[in-house]
Amino acid sequence: MRVIKVYIPIAGVNVDEGAKNSLWAATAKGVGARLASEFPSPVEKNPTHHVDRIRRVKCDESRPACKRCVSTGRVCDGYGIWGGGGNGYSQRSASNSSIESSPAMTLVPASQNNVPASITVTCMSTHEQYCFEWFMCRTVKKFPGLLPSPFWETLVCQASSSEPAVLHAVLALSSAHKKDGLDSNGPLKIQNTPDTLEQFMLQQYSTAINHLQPHFSAKSRDSIRVALVTCLLFIYMEFLRGHYKTANAHLRSGLKLLREVQEQERSSQKIDGILIPKPCSNFADDCISDTFVRLQIQAMLCGQTFPNLNLIPQTIESDFPNATFQSVGQARQCLDRLSHGIFHLTEKSLQDGISEDLASLACQARLQTAMASWFKQYEAYRFSQGDQMLLRDEFSYRALLLSYTLASIMANTCLSSASQAVFDSQMQSFLSIVNQSIVIRKYVMSTPVHDIIPGTSADASDAVAELGWIPPLSYTAIKCRNHRVRLQAARLLGSLPHKEGMWDATIWASIAKEVVEIEEGDFYENIQVDDDFLLCDVPQEKDLLLPMLPEERRMHEIQVVLPDNPMEKVLLTCRRRRKDGSWEEVVRECDIVPLARVVKPGRTML
Repeated sequence: MRVIKVYIPIAGVNVDEGAKNSLWAATAKGVGARLASEFPSPVEKNPTHHVDRIRRVKCDESRPACKRCVSTGRVCDGYGIWGGGGNGYSQRSASNSSIESSPAMTLVPASQNNVPASITVTCMSTHEQYCFEWFMCRTVKKFPGLLPSPFWETLVCQASSSEPAVLHAVLALSSAHKKDGLDSNGPLKIQNTPDTLEQFMLQQYSTAINHLQPHFSAKSRDSIRVALVTCLLFIYMEFLRGHYKTANAHLRSGLKLLREVQEQERSSQKIDGILIPKPCSNFADDCISDTFVRLQIQAMLCGQTFPNLNLIPQTIESDFPNATFQSVGQARQCLDRLSHGIFHLTEKSLQDGISEDLASLACQARLQTAMASWFKQYEAYRFSQGDQMLLRDEFSYRALLLSYTLASIMANTCLSSASQAVFDSQMQSFLSIVNQSIVIRKYVMSTPVHDIIPGTSADASDAVAELGWIPPLSYTAIKCRNHRVRLQAARLLGSLPHKEGMWDATIWASIAKEVVEIEEGDFYENIQVDDDFLLCDVPQEKDLLLPMLPEERRMHEIQVVLPDNPMEKVLLTCRRRRKDGSWEEVVRECDIVPLARVVKPGRTML
């Protein structure tokens, strides 16, 4: 059975590939003067006459932001960089900025290169210095998540000290990170005009775009690295803002550029249409490539497909150690490759229209064997740690087990698209996800965050860059047809409002609730069910004996249009097969009701 099919419409990605012969064409045109004609927005009937979508004002096409919007202090909502949108109030150009362009980025691990943190600080305004300090002291410590991140802790920090485009993108992200914490710690406010933090963020966003222009002309490998790092920062910033269409447009553009770079390397080869380059020898390239892979996996879990943009930095065989994993981070990297292979097999079987041919079955068997090997080595790693594992590592270990359990379900069902009954055989795995999540929630609710991630504040944003329990719980609530298990998964999902990359617990809790209501309807009306269980009560044997939903009630495809604004509704389209073989389509608009921030140890509630 295929994964949850969630479609997120992407603005500005239907580009004529024949017109994009050069490596830099897609990116340079994405920020150049002809952006709108090359990457028209789906809402624009005439791509040569742009209209601010909120105010219905004709755009004057000034770059990087429409002067008619800037002059009135409003957001220009009509276009953006790399075909993906992005707004700016500031007209601070690269030539006028106090931070001038500097030598190209050539980065190495921190242990090999001591870059003074004060290189850029003396060139920044007081507000910029404060925002940069916030990034170094708050964002870098908490936003990457539980596992150490060379991308955030080394690459971004070093690049921001030498590359103005990266620095201003860092300042924009830092402002968005701080604003997300403040917004989630108080009542939701509907704002017609941006507040101070939003204005500053958009100014830095615009300035970062301006500083990218010389790199588009340079076309060197170092300039490409600067563009890709900046692109990644923009993606995460838009996730924090709840602008998912814009973020995913950036992601597609970044993947396209990275794909083109790697295709030019003669050492690469293709297997089944997937690029398998040799392991990167450059520290910066390793960080950039791995980060894009994890973002692509996040998007694939949401049901997005990436034709001709599949990216796997290394083969599965080269990822596995001889004996056991040396860290949770190494285990995650291996699991990422396996998950990518599962997604690719699923999409390939659906595109070919043959789900269980010999080649596909053999590929599935290899993936299942690799998954079993991964789990064996992961358990060996945990045993080798004994009682020496830090609390942070214990959290990481449990979170990655959730991802493994989800990947196992998908590996076992990826070739069975005809019937939803295939998921009934995965009941023990669904139950495991719920039970593991109960343990994690108990940890979170009883342990101060600074005990898990030293140096972090309980009052800061709960958003993290990496995936945790949101996808496994969402998948369980949607694909498990046992009433008690799926209901508890949905409730757990909504019990800790936070974001994991492009996954927002508030949004997915609403989606899960809606899908459960659509499928179950009045099915359990005359059946005794106990819905008054406590959130951390483990499902009992009697709960597993409830009758399963018949096939005609089960949704085969679930398409979700995620919003590009926190105030927008989520469009949900579901399809299920009737008894006579015809398809029934159900369309719903889901209101995303903000969930109250949870009281945790050390947190100040407004």
